Amino acid sequence: MFMGYLPNDFTAYLYAADLFVEGLDPYTEAARQIAEKNGRYEGYPYNYVPGTLFLIAPMAWLPTPVVLGIDWVIRCALVVYASKVFHRIVVPDFPHHFLLALLLFWEPLGID
Repeated sequence: MFMGYLPNDFTAYLYAADLFVEGLDPYTEAARQIAEKNGRYEGYPYNYVPGTLFLIAPMAWLPTPVVLGIDWVIRCALVVYASKVFHRIVVPDFPHHFLLALLLFWEPLGID
């Protein structure tokens, strides 16, 4: 686990990547039973488009802390980028660092 915290919905990606790399179908109940034996699955089903399995397959070869670290870096970069765009378009006279601090308290960012 990454510092004792692994978002439950994120485990759906991890278990689907593990099963896909093994050549199994993550959409079947039998695959879920296999994944439950794996420590990276906490019950959320993988209900995304089958074409996305190729995108998440590399997560099967990386340890969980590395995958979560990469996810965290990408999310932070996207928040900074979104705040810069928002700052430029909507509130140009508001200091950018205050806007970024406010975005960190935005609920979807805190729970995901």
